[in-house]
Amino acid sequence: MTIVRLLDNAWPERKWRRVTIGDLVLAVPEGWSEPEAIGDGGYVLHNRLRRHRIDGDAVWYASAIELHVRSSQAVPLPPSVTMNEHRRIVSGATGSYEVCLRVACGVGREIEQSAKRVLSSARIESTGRSAIEGKRRNA
Repeated sequence: MTIVRLLDNAWPERKWRRVTIGDLVLAVPEGWSEPEAIGDGGYVLHNRLRRHRIDGDAVWYASAIELHVRSSQAVPLPPSVTMNEHRRIVSGATGSYEVCLRVACGVGREIEQSAKRVLSSARIESTGRSAIEGKRRNA
């Protein structure tokens, strides 16, 4: 086993790429999608590129991971029976973001742990701009 392979197994995050949404920065594995704008003013990242996603079948149930990034003031996402959810609020000078990780119930534990590391990587870097202007609660 080469040193590179040992390092990849010990620290898979070393090959992750940086994704920026406004002043929010995330580290995501290679192969994850770019942020896609969604109708509520937020963004979603998927663990697969669009051309590799198949919605609503057994493959989806065993592999789908979504990371939603929205204003913390936005109307909450409706619950999903087919996905486990983990949420974080990340605050900065331009406001706070809700980062919601949704993992399909059939996803293996090791892959879910990797997705949770993506969630925990969310940080604010002060740029003075916010990319998210979500619909407000009670607005």
